[in-house]
Amino acid sequence: MRDTHPDGDLRALRARWRQVRGSQQAPQLTVGVLASYTADPLVPYLGMALHRAGLAASVEVGPANQITQQCLDDSGGFARSRPDVLVVAPRLTELGPVSARRGWVEELVGVVEAASAAARWWGSCLLVVLPEIPDRRPEGVGDAADPGGVVAAATAAREAVRQLLAGRPNVLVADAEEAVRRVGLARAFHPAMFRYARVPYTEELYARLGDQLGRIIALRHARRHRVVVLDGDALLAVDVSPDRTGAAGTQALDAVTALREPLLQLHAAGLRVALRGSPGRVALGPLVTAFPELLRDLAPGWAVDRRPARDQVRALAADADELAGAVAVITTDPLLADDLGSRQHDARTVVLAGEPEEWPAQLLASGLFDRLPDPDAGDPDAGARPLAPGRPPPVTAATGPAAAMSLADYVAGLDVRLEIRPAPVDRLADIAELVARAKDFTLGRPSDLTDLAAGLDGLLAVTIRDRLADYGLGAAVRMRLLDGAVGVVDLFSVSCPVLAKGVEAAVLAELVGRAGRAGCDRLTVTARDTGVNGSALRFLGEAAGRDWSAVAGRPLRLDVTIERG
Repeated sequence: MRDTHPDGDLRALRARWRQVRGSQQAPQLTVGVLASYTADPLVPYLGMALHRAGLAASVEVGPANQITQQCLDDSGGFARSRPDVLVVAPRLTELGPVSARRGWVEELVGVVEAASAAARWWGSCLLVVLPEIPDRRPEGVGDAADPGGVVAAATAAREAVRQLLAGRPNVLVADAEEAVRRVGLARAFHPAMFRYARVPYTEELYARLGDQLGRIIALRHARRHRVVVLDGDALLAVDVSPDRTGAAGTQALDAVTALREPLLQLHAAGLRVALRGSPGRVALGPLVTAFPELLRDLAPGWAVDRRPARDQVRALAADADELAGAVAVITTDPLLADDLGSRQHDARTVVLAGEPEEWPAQLLASGLFDRLPDPDAGDPDAGARPLAPGRPPPVTAATGPAAAMSLADYVAGLDVRLEIRPAPVDRLADIAELVARAKDFTLGRPSDLTDLAAGLDGLLAVTIRDRLADYGLGAAVRMRLLDGAVGVVDLFSVSCPVLAKGVEAAVLAELVGRAGRAGCDRLTVTARDTGVNGSALRFLGEAAGRDWSAVAGRPLRLDVTIERG
């Protein structure tokens, strides 16, 4: 199976993922993603990275900016599905503005602890993505000298989590900063898309991060490569020019020089190095001279004959008591991948490109060197370091993930504040945009700018803030009064960043109170099932069963109708 690097055609990669997902049988692995931002663009790149590793996986993304809420909610989506791998990806700027960066350590550790407890309770492998260092620097270049600056505060938060998770079983760590560094700061972020849809990254950054996550998950769940086969026909070709017939050409010498250190590292890590090729085409002299350490491997791992490449690779795998899927073939010939096969259980082909000096970096990016840290190795000074704080006891059936903090406790601690006012005319465009984007919590009934302008009476704009952020306009509702006895709610939309913070309940209580003060004895809400607004439908269904008389100040019935199909 040919290796596809995320720097390739991203559109083609996304199309390929759609094909893979459509033809995939029952997944071997379920992956759930919780992020403080919109993580849906991550899915095809994560899915394809797992596919390349031989893992048939399904990837589900939870609601944005609800990591802690989802982890504490026993009735939440992931609490019900219990994914094999739970990916948690917070960003520091969603845990508090740069001006409040001194609180990043506590906030980030709190999110990770909630996720860690939930993962243990659900039986999931936890993959925590360390957040990137925010690119905003209020002090400009002076931030570098400030021990309380953005870089220092972000680094402290990141390292606190790294130390917290070190050595914990069934826990993996990724790093968004690594993806940003590889892409480059200028190509990593998308401010306009973040404002519109909470999509902070460019497609290129999502691709890099998805590839990194897939490679890390594969270290735990996929077959490890045990044998590396050099394609001698391509890498070590004999120079057959008239003046050097039969001699080792400069191509073979350059290849040996470039590959020496990477291959020795792979050999030291326990991988077996083998060679395939055709008689008369492979320059063996430079290889034997440069790699005396590999002679023990190469003696049995030698397939220079006239068999097809696929048969050679299978024979080399069998000699090492491995299946072909545990073999990685290194070549510069893209056609060799077709000869070796493209099925998941076939050998993997890493195609090197460009000059030999570029090959070590390409091999590093291929994932062949990926290893999980040895928890028993450590460094000689590890004993002098303080222990990671807050190591929690194991979660048991008696305690559950919410033993230390309930969802209600967490929401109360956010200190959510709402301001509900009649919608001003100059905010109608903003409200229309919010309604269009509110997929998770919406009645699912059309309300464009024209509709809003025609029904301005009863239209309310809700601005929201908590101790983490000022979200601005976060919800919009409209209630019409019919005959003075019935209130009709025909618009109820809440933006994703403020969901699961008690906003929905507070807004509904405000509507009930207004209906009661207007003398209504009934409040009706009709919603349409869109397939993605399940949270709104569940909330309204539960609300319909409550007694609202105390909130309304008079007897009042809440009628909810759900339209399906």
